[in-house]
Amino acid sequence: MLNVIRFNEEFKPIVLECASQAMDLETADVKIAIVSRVVEMDKTDSLVNYIIAKGKVDNNYWVRLVSNR
Repeated sequence: MLNVIRFNEEFKPIVLECASQAMDLETADVKIAIVSRVVEMDKTDSLVNYIIAKGKVDNNYWVRLVSNR
């Protein structure tokens, strides 16, 4: 899902919004996958920072660990 952004930047807000919603609803494995890919993106983007912030306060230890790297 996040690889779409590399090909076409116009989809970035839509894809990041879906990733943000997935951080609320998905399992820890999916959250870890999202956060591990999002941390490599531009950290000046507010949606990227929002997703990372969600990971930092997640209930799962591994999600928090990946988010705090």
